[in-house]
Amino acid sequence: MITYLCRELHRYTADAFIAGFRERLAGRFQVLTYEQAFRAHALPVGHTIFTDFDRLTPFEREVAANMAAALASVAPEARILNHPLRVKERYELLLTLQRAGLNDFAVGRLDEGQRPTRFPVFLRREDDAQGPETELLHDVAAFDRALAALAAANKPLKGRLWVEYRAQADARGRFRKYGAFRIGQHIMPYHLQVADNWMVKRDTWDLDGADHAEELAFVQDDPHGAVVRQAFDLAGIDYGRADYTLIDGVVRFYEINTNPVMPKTPRRQDRGERRAIVRGKFLDWMLALDTPLATRGWVRYAVPQPVQEQLPRGTRASLRLFIAGRWLARSPRSARWRRTDG
Repeated sequence: MITYLCRELHRYTADAFIAGFRERLAGRFQVLTYEQAFRAHALPVGHTIFTDFDRLTPFEREVAANMAAALASVAPEARILNHPLRVKERYELLLTLQRAGLNDFAVGRLDEGQRPTRFPVFLRREDDAQGPETELLHDVAAFDRALAALAAANKPLKGRLWVEYRAQADARGRFRKYGAFRIGQHIMPYHLQVADNWMVKRDTWDLDGADHAEELAFVQDDPHGAVVRQAFDLAGIDYGRADYTLIDGVVRFYEINTNPVMPKTPRRQDRGERRAIVRGKFLDWMLALDTPLATRGWVRYAVPQPVQEQLPRGTRASLRLFIAGRWLARSPRSARWRRTDG
């Protein structure tokens, strides 16, 4: 069994994956939210993918590290993807990639008094995926006005970054953002997004016929696999999606999301050949993680002490509710669910 750990509010990424491929998954992949694991003070023994680090408090991340340690102690052969002690979040990741030469743009924390020396830059929160909070700031005066605007809006500097702008339009004035997954040891080109705006987001991109052909060639040829793997290794991330662009033909990374949207049943019929490729690889490589384990059931983990923060209180009902949910969500063809939840 593969357990996918994420925040309750953001489980939709994996729920849609399960809903779209329930028969193929055959009960071998389940979602457990951190909230459920916190209430139970336990988690299932099995291969586990930790995600959503940017949505955990420092205390909760320490709890997650104790979860990983407890799993390793009872089932050393269990795969732990994205170990909480190794994963680098946005700020540390961007600094690491710059120092390694994989990126050529700087980043700084506003509350540490760091100021950019090159422009343009933009401001953003450190711990979300919502994109910039400002337009491009082209000089020191604009940067100072943006800081003043934050204060006027009662928005603290803590948890916010400035990031140097790095993007490049093509001959038609359009910008590209590539996405590539890592699933264990496998790297998979996933999609290409193209937009008229430098901030290429899900609600701004639009592909035409030529873009579809370019995207298909991207997922078939995997032109950036080696450098993408290097970035994942530096990040300490075994599962997630890297978002990046090309500047003068050189890969430059924006972020690595540990809880990205997974393949699901498409609502549109375009890009069908690309969808078939990425869905097939994703399912094959995800299920390949699920090798048999000698140990089953649940394992309790230690809660760090002393702390100012507390986990939600839970009872045995927390485990029973989770197991009941697994029963309701099981595949009729699955026989394995019975021996995975303890």
